[in-house]
Amino acid sequence: MQLCVEAVYRAKMLNKFYCRFDTSSAPLPHSSSLTDHATPPFLITEHEVRNLLRRQNSRKAAGNDQISATTLKWCADGLAPILTQPSLVERLDLWPLHL
Repeated sequence: MQLCVEAVYRAKMLNKFYCRFDTSSAPLPHSSSLTDHATPPFLITEHEVRNLLRRQNSRKAAGNDQISATTLKWCADGLAPILTQPSLVERLDLWPLHL
């Protein structure tokens, strides 16, 4: 019985600990104050993309897309111009490259 009571106590303490992130005593900022400052566009050059693709570790496993690092390295010259087109990048569901 002691173990059961102790487990329930620990569960409640953990719940209390992690729930503190769900509530905040500070009021949230007004949404207009968040958008007053124009954020600079995210720009990356074709050269930077090409270099990132070429630096992929060939010994690492393929990601969710099942494209190997070796394939990305071989196709870096062809992929870099495509991946830096703003109209295409907006439509892609890109995963970050882990170097």
